[in-house]
Amino acid sequence: MNGMSICIVPEMNSGYVYFVKFGDLIKIGYAACVASRFTSHRRAQGEIEFLFSVKGSFKREQAFHKALKRYRSSPYGKAGPVLHEYFSIPEEKLIEIKNALSSEPGFSDKEIRTDIKQAFPIARETHKRLKVYAFKNGIHLQDIFAEAMNLWLEKHGEPAMYDSEGNEQ
Repeated sequence: MNGMSICIVPEMNSGYVYFVKFGDLIKIGYAACVASRFTSHRRAQGEIEFLFSVKGSFKREQAFHKALKRYRSSPYGKAGPVLHEYFSIPEEKLIEIKNALSSEPGFSDKEIRTDIKQAFPIARETHKRLKVYAFKNGIHLQDIFAEAMNLWLEKHGEPAMYDSEGNEQ
């Protein structure tokens, strides 16, 4: 995709760059755990829509902000301040960006499930190992928890909560 190749930066795999939709605006952000950040945004902003995420870093997030600066907008309307992470990106451009990123390792456009509690009382070392495994394999941590819940339920004779695509059954 023209212009987006500048969004490839050194150290780009320390977390995820995500695109979420707040009403008519797109927020481009960075997080180590997209599901936790999404939950925080939902708590603070109300209804939002997860669009997609890709492996990245704070520097890569900044590269996207720079590449898309002409689309910057304000969540406060025309009279409000323009914040550097909010954009009014035309639908065609958003599809172009998504398609360009979709072949990268760690790309996801799966809906983020906020119904899975991420505060399981598990040992710190176990949690750290899960995060490292998820990161190395381009898997969202919530998918590991969903699979673990399904296995536990099946072991105890209960039907699985999620299908292989992560959709609630």
